[in-house]
Amino acid sequence: MYLLFSGVFSLLFGKLADCWSRKGTLVSGLVIFSFFSLLCGTANNMLLLIIFRACQGIGAGAIVPVSRAMVGHLFETKESRAKAQSIESSVWGIAGLLGPFLGGVILHYFSWRFVFFLNVPLTLTAIILLLIFVDEPSKKQVITLDYLGSFYLLLASMTLFGSLYVSDNALIFILGLITCLSFYLWFQREKKESGHGLVDIQVLKNKHVLRINLLTLTTGIIAAGVNAYVPLWGQELMEMTPLKAGSLLTPFLIFWTGGTVANTYLIKKWSIKMNLLVGTTFLIVGTLLLNMVMNFQENMMFFVLALIGIGMGITVSSMMIYLQFNAPKNSLGSVMGVNSFVLMMSKSIGVAFLGAIYGKDLTLFSHGNSFNLIFALIFILGIQANYLVRKLPKSVV
Repeated sequence: MYLLFSGVFSLLFGKLADCWSRKGTLVSGLVIFSFFSLLCGTANNMLLLIIFRACQGIGAGAIVPVSRAMVGHLFETKESRAKAQSIESSVWGIAGLLGPFLGGVILHYFSWRFVFFLNVPLTLTAIILLLIFVDEPSKKQVITLDYLGSFYLLLASMTLFGSLYVSDNALIFILGLITCLSFYLWFQREKKESGHGLVDIQVLKNKHVLRINLLTLTTGIIAAGVNAYVPLWGQELMEMTPLKAGSLLTPFLIFWTGGTVANTYLIKKWSIKMNLLVGTTFLIVGTLLLNMVMNFQENMMFFVLALIGIGMGITVSSMMIYLQFNAPKNSLGSVMGVNSFVLMMSKSIGVAFLGAIYGKDLTLFSHGNSFNLIFALIFILGIQANYLVRKLPKSVV
């Protein structure tokens, strides 16, 4: 529910950032996130925890798209944006490493409730820093939001997300029908109220935006597949302990951050498109070796995941800079909101699609095991990512 609401409401907060205030929108999202984090920690039954967690996701929907839109406005050169993107990715990488460890310590010595309570001082600190250090010119633009069209789009997005997490065929059909109908009603409404919906169709027609979102979808599925199925490979085929299997992802996270940092230097020498080609080439090599790693010792997996991590770091940070320069300036918040939504969808699609292969134990041409097929599909996605980069329109940087 958290991922569902954060993905869907990223569209709303992205729109508000464009027509109201980026700073105000981000602060509002952090307040919602902090308030419901506190309520999650005080929940005395599972139903309340689920409800509060979903509402916490609403606030989280503002954090990624609006902060990235702010980077696009606060930093004007590609070098400064690359440096800011490097810092952001480093924070995510450090959080990805320390978060599970810190959560384990809190659970061991205190209570699960303190996992949520810890969010409160952190978000309050972020709000204070934003209010003190971030200056933003006031906007005189009146918020003209098509509420009915926005409702159709939010409903379509939520049912689309939900259909990926249910197993009953009848329910999948009903959710799919609601999704199609809601998208149709939104599209018809948007044609009449162009520019007033959560997502402007004219923005979606922008080739830069469209193709970067296709690349985001592809790389997101790769990341979801690696995160979910490499540890399972370690447990089931290499007979590792859960702790050791989970540690296989450590180089993936560390070198993802390293790739982002390296991008700050590469971007001074090459164009954004060349950086994307370099990043996706690392993905191709890494995902190819991923298919061969079963024939090596388990330690080779650390090297393979380091390569994939470098590729993801260079590619993802370059995609953000590409969008910041080539998307319409007055719609940058909406563009980042759509990109965050696509990223959330990619994780859900990746887990659902690859999970179906794993759950039914499908193999590659009746040989090997389900991991052979899963890793082969991840390699194909690496090739597709490189192909999409080659088809990108000419960038301004």
